[in-house]
Amino acid sequence: MKKQLLVLLLSFIGIANLNAHRITGHDHVQSTEKAVTNEHWIFLEQSENIEIYYRYSTCDNTPALQFQVVNNNDHPIFVSWATEIILNETAIPVDTRISLELEANSTVSGNCDYTLLSLNPYDYVSVIQVGETACSINNLKIEKK
Repeated sequence: MKKQLLVLLLSFIGIANLNAHRITGHDHVQSTEKAVTNEHWIFLEQSENIEIYYRYSTCDNTPALQFQVVNNNDHPIFVSWATEIILNETAIPVDTRISLELEANSTVSGNCDYTLLSLNPYDYVSVIQVGETACSINNLKIEKK
């Protein structure tokens, strides 16, 4: 009986720990959350069946702020926005507006090879602090194509 209880307890701890660390591109995390690791997408904005996420990552030993856009519509869209990097509750505007077209029911993600949705945060701030650096978007525009 004790052995079965121990196995059950260890199984429960393992499942709880796994679920606590699993965040996918479709999980919704409040936009006030800060990136804790480089591998998880953080929910940023949702409007007109479009979801936008971000993460801090590294490309060739250079920090990268990357975005992921999910089009849940049954038609293509054009989306654009302005970005701000948030450091210690101070918003620093990014001078490059992000713009792209997405096919119906598709997802596109910034990565080291697809730099349209990626920027170097050190072009705008001098330090990136895990748990203290976030981002926001404004002037979000979505057009049906």
